Amino acid sequence: MSYLSTLPALGLVACSNAVPAGAMLDWKDQAVNASPLVRQIAASNTFYFCDRHPEPERYDAICEACDVDLFVDKDLPVTADPDQAAPIVGLKVFATHFYHEYKPWGDDPKPRISVSGERASQTFRTKEVSAAAARDIFDQGNAWCRGRRDGEFLVLKDEIETYFSGEGS
Repeated sequence: MSYLSTLPALGLVACSNAVPAGAMLDWKDQAVNASPLVRQIAASNTFYFCDRHPEPERYDAICEACDVDLFVDKDLPVTADPDQAAPIVGLKVFATHFYHEYKPWGDDPKPRISVSGERASQTFRTKEVSAAAARDIFDQGNAWCRGRRDGEFLVLKDEIETYFSGEGS
């Protein structure tokens, strides 16, 4: 059998394992909007991909995305409630590369995120508290996510100017 005669068979195998377009959009929407992080001042998502899970007996699909969240940095112990009153000592950005694994829940046959985990994360901090400093570290976090892998960049929330104008604080 020649190499060329095997190409149609390989094409059929590849097509039979294709992800339905509707499922792909649903998984992507969940990966982008079901972030386990809180969107405080600004947030973005770099969506990397969704595909069939490599362990189909356990999960239906896997998606990867990177979330960036900008917060005020308060002078609090790590375990303290971040909403409590405390002096603001700077700004911080958490950039996190997540994977999300999907399978049906209960009686609903539609796969939903059942496991989320981190591939990597990076924190960016500054002692300066200004719109320019916020924009700078938010951009650093987004550059970190885009540097990890090609993806579709989406701004989910951007209230930097509003927050520092006094309207959002």
